[in-house]
Amino acid sequence: MAQSTFERLREAAALQRSLRETHGDEAEEVLAEHIAVGAPRTDRFPLPLVTDRRVLHAIDRNLRGWTILEQAPAAEITGAEVKKGLISGRLQAYVRHGEGPSLRVNRLQRAEEVAALLRHLAAGGAPPR
Repeated sequence: MAQSTFERLREAAALQRSLRETHGDEAEEVLAEHIAVGAPRTDRFPLPLVTDRRVLHAIDRNLRGWTILEQAPAAEITGAEVKKGLISGRLQAYVRHGEGPSLRVNRLQRAEEVAALLRHLAAGGAPPR
């Protein structure tokens, strides 16, 4: 059965609490090891989040918490690439039936690392611990 948006947000909040409990003040640095920071649309940057179950494109809505803009089940991911532009780039995930989550990025090296992680997962590799 598919999860409701409320259940997914509750799960994300629990993960955030767990990260903060486990890593304290270093939680954001630990999280940053597996994300690419996108070019800001507003003062709250969008992030791709890669887990063993899903790939999410989310944005911090400040007092309203995180909003999921796009998502795809990890099992549906078939690959990823970083498309370079003049000023920034685009991290594009691919799913079985076309394009999946996508976002503009300004840190191309970090985006390449996330794309490599997505390709690793698509090839059947285990998620990082």
